[in-house]
Amino acid sequence: MRIQSDPLNALQTEQSSQSDKSSSAASAFAELLNETLAAKEDKASAGPVAPPPAPPTSGLISQMLLGVDEATQSTEVEVTQSTEAEEDLLQEAFAQASGALDMWDTYAQSLKTPGGTLRDSYALLEDIDSTVSGLRQDTAALREQSPAMDSLLNELEIMTLTEKIKFNRGDYLV
Repeated sequence: MRIQSDPLNALQTEQSSQSDKSSSAASAFAELLNETLAAKEDKASAGPVAPPPAPPTSGLISQMLLGVDEATQSTEVEVTQSTEAEEDLLQEAFAQASGALDMWDTYAQSLKTPGGTLRDSYALLEDIDSTVSGLRQDTAALREQSPAMDSLLNELEIMTLTEKIKFNRGDYLV
């Protein structure tokens, strides 16, 4: 029986080319890493750099509901011309949405409180439901313009319905 070395030679050639590729990739990565570290060291030796400013938290709910980030906020203010009534409606919607979120915080605390009763918690849940329903009716035109507002109202309605189901099912014990 004769052993043919052609497939063996082809395999050895392929393995050596793969090892060359991996070593060249490793050396390219090492060079890139050294360049990056050298650039950072140059910046560090240039002097102290002021830390980036903290992100503003004021108006967070309004930015979330409008879907506006700070970079585009100033340009949108220049482009958008809204009437006084629309601005009042928008501010009222934000106040109601903020109130509904505050009610959710109060509801969560009432469930955690050992002295609280389930009747009080359920009454608060009913208030949340009526607030969200009223908000949905009051902001029909605004929801068409702002999908974020519609999304927020959908989330609030889903959470309210889920909690009602939990109460009716008996998930919460005294």
